[in-house]
Amino acid sequence: MDNSTNNYRARSRMLDVIRKSAPVTRPALAKETRLTSAAVGLHVASLLDEGLIEEVGYGESIGGRMPVKIDIARKSNCTLGVALHDGELLGNVADFGDHSLFMRRERMRPRDTRQQILDSLDQIVEQALGLIAKHQLRQRHCVVAISGHLDAQTGRIIDSVHFPKLNNFDVREHLLKQFNLQCEAVYVTHAVFCGVLEGDMRNEHVGLISWNTGVGWTQARGENLQFTNANPGVRRISHLKIRPDGGRACHCGRSGCLESELGGLAILQRLAETGEAKYAHLDLPGLAALAQAADPTVVEMLSGCARELGQHLAPAVFLSGAKYLRIETCLGLDHAVLVRNLKQGLAQCMHADQIDALDIAVVPDADAALLKGVCRLARGIFFDGGMIRRLREEM
Repeated sequence: MDNSTNNYRARSRMLDVIRKSAPVTRPALAKETRLTSAAVGLHVASLLDEGLIEEVGYGESIGGRMPVKIDIARKSNCTLGVALHDGELLGNVADFGDHSLFMRRERMRPRDTRQQILDSLDQIVEQALGLIAKHQLRQRHCVVAISGHLDAQTGRIIDSVHFPKLNNFDVREHLLKQFNLQCEAVYVTHAVFCGVLEGDMRNEHVGLISWNTGVGWTQARGENLQFTNANPGVRRISHLKIRPDGGRACHCGRSGCLESELGGLAILQRLAETGEAKYAHLDLPGLAALAQAADPTVVEMLSGCARELGQHLAPAVFLSGAKYLRIETCLGLDHAVLVRNLKQGLAQCMHADQIDALDIAVVPDADAALLKGVCRLARGIFFDGGMIRRLREEM
């Protein structure tokens, strides 16, 4: 193992301790990382020169001079996050203290061309980078979150539900070419998940159900995403076949998948098949508006889908050992009604005491969680290079 690898690992251990225990002194760093005082001193000096950490005061003296406390330079470092989701382009810049410094949202129209979508994306990124330069911040990393399927290695969009005109487009290569911006492409559900984690949830098993155009599932222990590659039914739960005798065609090439039967697009199709004129040309915002207005047909259909969703997700919820279960949705069903019907579905495969032990709630503002999450993911990838590998394994 060469010196550069040893230095990288030592820096990573130090930064991990500083992030979790800050403010921390040099002697405490040496104790936690098991590095020599000389090695800690060299790495701290290097990190101070890079502007990644800062000295923030003094600790208690145990004889001699008071030791200087060190913390991450939270206000002068930032990450950039972009999301392509639900027909919108969203951009966010957040400092390392998790404070949003820039937020932009632009709704795209179905008739917009690929070039128009890319022009809007470039404008958002350009404005974000302009703010970063104006305030002399250090932009450390960028993440682009996309709904659909991505190529694990390149970030090429393979199957985008919301932006089909971007299929076969490599967003990472585009941002590198346009702005010399290094970034990682991830799934929207991963970003929302990271945006949801708060307080005690950061140290517990958490599950996130994403119920919008399709259906998604993410699970983790705190901020560490857990990928169950040995269990494809959990890993690719959106394409779990729930209609053995056929069902609706899915964009994955099969039919009867969880997503093609219970996702938002499937619900729109079901409503259109009722023959009622008001459901003939409905879109997701219109569906949400009818649900919020307590349209009886819409509420009944969404409630039934929520129960069936709970039934099919129950094995994933049980196997994850989740203490917290969060639901991110744009379909407009009353939160209490959604949770009640989801629990009824879970009850078909789980014991009542298991369900009672779950903290189940609906994410109140999914867009805010998404914007917060893309920057948190970017920060996490910056500090933990291994996260990139784990994210790519999930793709």
